[in-house]
Amino acid sequence: MAWFDDVDDSKKLSAPERERLAKLILQDAAVGLAMSPASRIDSAGIATATREAMLAALNVLGSRVDGILVDGFALPLPDDIPQLALTRGDQVSISVSAASIIAKVARDEVMRRLDNQHSGYGLARNKGYGTPKHLAALRQIGPSPIHRRTFRNVEKVAEAS
Repeated sequence: MAWFDDVDDSKKLSAPERERLAKLILQDAAVGLAMSPASRIDSAGIATATREAMLAALNVLGSRVDGILVDGFALPLPDDIPQLALTRGDQVSISVSAASIIAKVARDEVMRRLDNQHSGYGLARNKGYGTPKHLAALRQIGPSPIHRRTFRNVEKVAEAS
């Protein structure tokens, strides 16, 4: 069985399965990866920062891009690069699912590293999601420099401080 038979929406896979598949995908696929820091998301908004990161990831790939599939919305690209924006792309395209797996594994690794720099929030466990323990830590410790100030729960904590 080929690895792509196991590819699915990253949210439906366990962390060990995502990590196994990410290694296999990276062996076979050209991958461009980019992220936006919390400060950029706060200043530009999540949609703009996401588009910027997607365009930066495409730049990593350079001239190897013949066309792209995008999960959700189209990107501002030159006319000579065809693209298809897919609704629920990770459920209908193996390419989008594979990209989703790579992105989730990369983000989880970043969260593990940030947990060492910003202890007390449980980032290695909750991966930055607003779990009850993470929200309790935000209320107790306050937001760190890596927290998005425009995220509703962080905004509430910051206002209460």
